[in-house]
Amino acid sequence: MIDFKRLANETPEERAARAAEREAERQKAEIEADAARRAEWSKKTVIAQLTEDVEWRSTRSGDDVATLRCYGGEGDYTASYWLPPHKPEVREVLARSLRKGVTVVLKGYWKTREWDDRDGQRRASKEFQAQFIARGREALPDFP
Repeated sequence: MIDFKRLANETPEERAARAAEREAERQKAEIEADAARRAEWSKKTVIAQLTEDVEWRSTRSGDDVATLRCYGGEGDYTASYWLPPHKPEVREVLARSLRKGVTVVLKGYWKTREWDDRDGQRRASKEFQAQFIARGREALPDFP
């Protein structure tokens, strides 16, 4: 319900300041919720072997994404790792070190994607969204 009496007593500047405060609180809550989701998502750890070399692609916004074809306890699957934009050297390091046959440790979460193919059939795939990636031998002692 709109309180017109209060609105009549407020200046446009006061209303704008109150709206800005509400927006700042909403953004803060959204950031905290996102951090909590990421912390929860990153609890899944998988160890897998790469069945192909790393495949690279860029999004329209310029983000680099590494696609890893893996084989592990969950069978054959694809893992995606979005490279941190503030660390451009990561792409070169990953390209050098992650080759076919290498064992990797991935921390992240499982995601199911659904789409309609060209024939109109409903398709789905399960992929791993990696938040952390390391070669197997180097990273294994850090995990329980």
